[in-house]
Amino acid sequence: NVGILETKGLDMQTAAQASLRFLGMPSVSAGDIIQHVPDLNPEKPEGDGQVIATARAIAYTRQGADPIDMIDLDKSRLLITSGGRAAILYRYDLTGKEEEYLEQQREDAVHRNDGIIEEFCGHQWKIRGAYGQNINPRPGERTCSYLQVLSLHKDLANDVAGIRSSFSTDLFDGQMHDYYDMRALCPDTEQYLLYFYSGGRWHCYIGRILNEDEANRMQIL
Repeated sequence: NVGILETKGLDMQTAAQASLRFLGMPSVSAGDIIQHVPDLNPEKPEGDGQVIATARAIAYTRQGADPIDMIDLDKSRLLITSGGRAAILYRYDLTGKEEEYLEQQREDAVHRNDGIIEEFCGHQWKIRGAYGQNINPRPGERTCSYLQVLSLHKDLANDVAGIRSSFSTDLFDGQMHDYYDMRALCPDTEQYLLYFYSGGRWHCYIGRILNEDEANRMQIL
């Protein structure tokens, strides 16, 4: 169920009241505290995470619209859910050369509909998808995938310690912004890579897919 974001954007007031369904939690909004957030290392203990922003992306694949719910947490962490799976990711700050390299890898993957990233962070990655333009738009759909921030922490603009978003600030207007992404898995480490462009810049996150027990333990404080 893509929901109301498939054909219409939400203004910020409405979006703040909207329910962003994530796993078994009824709703998630900026300012909430999520308990039992898994660590990048599954052997480390779980902890709490403060929600800095929530967003939803709609990626148009060959099979149709693929909704991706995003929860931007403190400590540069990102929780995402898509296709019934969840992942915990950490922001990766790209160098200029790395950004150019991944951008070219993504462009190549779009044309091939598959691909391998030969070397990034010391490993080879298998590209699982690269989405952006809506090749066969259905009635009411946009011609490009998009991302929309739904809620923002009230202290985000007040320079409060620890309240920092890893999203581009150009996304904070509550509007729909064009979205281009690449998703990849590392066979050696089982790490997951999400690389996307929206709001005027590229974002890069690396983490891992959560198992069902980890996903189900998370709850709003």
